[in-house]
Amino acid sequence: MGVNIGKIIRGENQVTYLVQVENSLEGKPGPAPEDCAFGNYVKVISSDAPARVLVGLVIDSALVDRDSLRAGPRLAPDFESMNVLFPDFVDERIKVVRIFLIGSIDGKATSHDFPGVTPKLGDVVVKMADAEIKGFHLVGGQFKVGYYSQAMQIRSPFTMPLMIRVFDRLGKLFPDQVELLALLKSNLEYALKMQGGFSQ
Repeated sequence: MGVNIGKIIRGENQVTYLVQVENSLEGKPGPAPEDCAFGNYVKVISSDAPARVLVGLVIDSALVDRDSLRAGPRLAPDFESMNVLFPDFVDERIKVVRIFLIGSIDGKATSHDFPGVTPKLGDVVVKMADAEIKGFHLVGGQFKVGYYSQAMQIRSPFTMPLMIRVFDRLGKLFPDQVELLALLKSNLEYALKMQGGFSQ
């Protein structure tokens, strides 16, 4: 069973969406920082069709303190004091992660194509367990990374570092594919080096 990350709050295009990460309100613990880490596999669960999930990767994150934009004096020196002095205070500090969709799972059918459907606002995003990641990469009983070529078409400074992280992760889950994954990773590292490294 995966860890709840948060909910879709915005779509940037057909394959890129923003997710507001759950925080620790009302005694419910939010996800740990490593659950929202760069390169993590996630699934988007729709209330309309829970049997069909969209699969994505965490590609970016941002921290927002909306309370800091308000005019007026500070009422307490820190957030912990606010909880004591003003127990009804709403925490306006949020974390947002950007996810990049790479495929879908509909029942037992797995696809590594860009999804033909889009998530809805409020759809739940969950970190995938290792068993789910392995299942997603076994198409017809064979190991596949069919989304690789499509992912490389996305113009983002994070794409190559993302796929390098993916190949590292898959190498641990599929030890029999280590040589293939190491070759793909080496090619990307060389291409990144030729471009002068990571630049935004």
